[in-house]
Amino acid sequence: MNIDPKKRGAAGMALAFILGLTFLILGAAGVCCGFMLVGLILYMIPNFMGMKDVRVMSVFGVVFMLMALALGTFAFSVPMIHDNSTPSVGGSEYITGLEAVYDGTGNSIEFTVTTSDLSETQEATVMYNRVVGASYSLITVQDREYSTLTLTKVSEGASGETWKGSITDVAYGTLYIYLANVVEPAPAEASGTVVVESSSTPKIYFTGAISDSGIQGLCLSGNAYMIAMIMVVFYVVLFGSFVMRRSFENTRVKMEAEGRLYPKGYGRCKECGTVVLPGEVCCRKCGAYVEVPEEMRPKKAEFFECSECGAEVPADAKVCPRCGSEFEDDAEGEEDQEGPVECPRCEDGDEGKKD
Repeated sequence: MNIDPKKRGAAGMALAFILGLTFLILGAAGVCCGFMLVGLILYMIPNFMGMKDVRVMSVFGVVFMLMALALGTFAFSVPMIHDNSTPSVGGSEYITGLEAVYDGTGNSIEFTVTTSDLSETQEATVMYNRVVGASYSLITVQDREYSTLTLTKVSEGASGETWKGSITDVAYGTLYIYLANVVEPAPAEASGTVVVESSSTPKIYFTGAISDSGIQGLCLSGNAYMIAMIMVVFYVVLFGSFVMRRSFENTRVKMEAEGRLYPKGYGRCKECGTVVLPGEVCCRKCGAYVEVPEEMRPKKAEFFECSECGAEVPADAKVCPRCGSEFEDDAEGEEDQEGPVECPRCEDGDEGKKD
């Protein structure tokens, strides 16, 4: 069943659109060179399904960019941050409470962790990092390694222990991610400490030092950066292939004009499909007659048309290469000519007879 090329191309763009968004939602675009894969998917699937129009593909790229940006910012990144901004310690054995408060006067965040049944060698810490961007379900942090804040035990009672600590130089408009840990000294053969338990919510976003519009701006910039990298790949491939295809077409037109290449629609034997070149009368594989395109037929006196099949035959040919009909020489034709012949010495054949 033949499907309209325009419908195939539209289906290809729809499929590429869905796959591109799926990669972004799953976070695959941010892994290694995933953004390059998404850009190639956006170009290759519609192109494979017949969409060759550069203008339509350019508009498709703009639509995908705007839709992906809005969807990533307001449907994924912003809700993800708000949904994980409340500390949760349910199910923890040692950590019973976690709180963070922003002090706008001192530009600091004070952390409070409550624990129970800690040994003398165990203590509470907080790991934190600054968030500089968010793209769908992925976040970008300022430092590769999380910073660790060792808390100070401020009280101890029957209900447990209370630990406090703060980080400074926290300007308003910044977003932090943090989690609480219970640690203890590492074994003698190792150094440092080992984590005994972490708070049950591994990603807690501290939103006390940033407004809702600030969170939206942070998510918008993060998504814009990711999608911009995807679109750079898409448009580089799109326009690069357009330039190459146009150069190829110009070369083909030149070769057709020089008679070195058949026009589109020709160039193959109709019987076996073998490639044939200009000047070949019969297929080199199956021997079938090669139909020469009208625009490439030479207009020369040394060719004539076969009276049996209409094939173009060289003047010195004895047999038609197409139908096999045999031709007679002009001299033989003149000898076989019947009827009165004009006398070469007289102007009128009848006067010659009277004399």
